[in-house]
Amino acid sequence: MEKQRARSQAEKEFRAKGIIESAKKIYLENPNHLPEVAKIINQAGMAKGSFYNYFTSKEEIFLEILRREYKQWFYNFSTQKLSRNNYWDFFKSLIQSEVFLKLCIHGQIKNSEGISVEKRKEFQDYLDSHLEILSEKVAKDLTINKAQAKQNLQQSLSLIIGHQIYTRESEFISSMQSGLKKIWST
Repeated sequence: MEKQRARSQAEKEFRAKGIIESAKKIYLENPNHLPEVAKIINQAGMAKGSFYNYFTSKEEIFLEILRREYKQWFYNFSTQKLSRNNYWDFFKSLIQSEVFLKLCIHGQIKNSEGISVEKRKEFQDYLDSHLEILSEKVAKDLTINKAQAKQNLQQSLSLIIGHQIYTRESEFISSMQSGLKKIWST
């Protein structure tokens, strides 16, 4: 039976999601490098040519995975009632996301030539616009100025990524809690 091309937007999203889930699964088995396209499409059960209807490179897949991790975090964050006492809850979903931490730690997509300048800018604009929205929420909920809220958010994200790189796994959570407390207690 011949596979047919996805025609509707829902079919296209379903196939793209299949590629993404396959890529995540393979990557988490060996996070020291991004898996090859051939391995990803084999896992996804699709033809190589079909892959390029959705992504231009393996790095672009992982940039999309990172964007989806942030999207979930933005959603979780935006639906919480914030207070200075629950700063840990602000970041829990990112900290618990194995794929987010590993992609950030290994930096395999950060300077990759497999991602176009346009895609990088689109990703950065996405992050900036959502951090701006979260900054407004934080400023309102915690009654601090927006600039301070944005700075706290940016410092917290840097802390999470940096701590994962330099902290032993057994000390990560307590070290992270201590660092976040310093940021959000000001």
